[in-house]
Amino acid sequence: MLAALVLGYYGYTAYQNSSSLKGVVHQDAVSVVKIGIHDIKKTLMLDALSAPSYYYKNSGSSRSKAKDDNKASTGKGVELMPHNLLFFTMPDVGNTLFTVFKIYDSNDFQTFINNEIAGKVRTDKNDGPEGYQLAFFKNRNIALAWNSEKLAVALAPKIENQSVVHVFEELLVGEKTISDTNHPLLSAIKSLEAHVVYTNGKGVSGLTFEDGSAVLKGAHQADSPFAKEITVPSYANSSLSFHYDLNLTEASIKEEFAKRLSNLPFFGKNNLDPSKIIQPLDGSLSFSIAGRTVQKDTAITYGYDDNFEKIAQKTVQEKEVPVLHLDLGLQEQKLQHYFSEVGALSENGIFEPFPLYQLKLVEQSSRAGFSTEHDTIVPQQKVSSYFFNVQTDFQRLQQDLAIAQTQELFSVLYNMRVQAWQEAENEIQVEGNINAVEDHINILSQVFFALNKKEDPAAKEPEL
Repeated sequence: MLAALVLGYYGYTAYQNSSSLKGVVHQDAVSVVKIGIHDIKKTLMLDALSAPSYYYKNSGSSRSKAKDDNKASTGKGVELMPHNLLFFTMPDVGNTLFTVFKIYDSNDFQTFINNEIAGKVRTDKNDGPEGYQLAFFKNRNIALAWNSEKLAVALAPKIENQSVVHVFEELLVGEKTISDTNHPLLSAIKSLEAHVVYTNGKGVSGLTFEDGSAVLKGAHQADSPFAKEITVPSYANSSLSFHYDLNLTEASIKEEFAKRLSNLPFFGKNNLDPSKIIQPLDGSLSFSIAGRTVQKDTAITYGYDDNFEKIAQKTVQEKEVPVLHLDLGLQEQKLQHYFSEVGALSENGIFEPFPLYQLKLVEQSSRAGFSTEHDTIVPQQKVSSYFFNVQTDFQRLQQDLAIAQTQELFSVLYNMRVQAWQEAENEIQVEGNINAVEDHINILSQVFFALNKKEDPAAKEPEL
């Protein structure tokens, strides 16, 4: 009897795992991310059984919230927590993630969605030409489309209506979705046992949540080879160091990359043309956080003189900020001239893209450096075999950033390391891990409880 129950469970799970992949990914998708909701739940359930005291101690503040969430989840008419949640990208819609949810009760869903979008969507909410409905959120980060069977969602830094409408129509009306699990994209995400799996058709990577760590491992084919060794700027006492060789070897690659960046609001707000910035670069990008520094800022207030005439009064204020270093590799020394030309730099070569940070731009023969430390610091040059490398010490990073909102999260994380390198011709290997403080508790639970504590700082531990 027990054997039959076990076989039945695994048979049902295998069926759900396979069926949840069908009918939700566009036929022309170029990459897919699978989040194994069921597998994550199962892992956390087993972890809770192995460490009940930890879960009981930390779940007190989330019990009432969980009850409210469970109550609110009924009557939605849509499967927001499927067996597997899939996101995909399209070749002609840059910087945008799509996903599809299945609707099991259209009446309940219509009531639910009307309540959810009330006051949040722009006035151009309308019915689609084939009977499906569209809704574009005012923040331009989210767009929705639905009929009686499916809800399609688009997520992006900035959504252009027409760029996503044709995808919605093909998903909901043309039913251009993958139904064969032997399709290369679906076959790839099935081939790897991990909680989160990514594939672009040229390889696959997986992220697994374990006791005390999250482990990343993958292999991909590159369109063009990366250098086996690169020289990377290095700053002493960095709490975070990041380096990525974007491999901008050809003009066409630079143009495509600049086109993707053009949708980001940052460039428009600062009157910058991404193509002008990308053109002189060689693709090498490094970023570091290393300590804190003091910057001086001039605040202008207004008062009145003895004749009661309004006059401007300048006050120099000091503020402490993290030491940030951004280094861009150069093929030509044109970046500083361009920033000056468009008026992005002050007379002292200061760039202020954000209210709190003054970045000094210094251009040398092979790199352009932006830094909140205005005294020139020359980094050490280290040779590395990793074209992608990020390392973080979360405790020191919290000290450097001094942001209260990250305190709870960083308090349960220890460090992070993610690296990618060229294994053979056009073959890339990726590996990394994030380590948490408690080595016997699943890292996802530690992060969940930390974030829940952040949301509810007044919550008390349950009484015994």
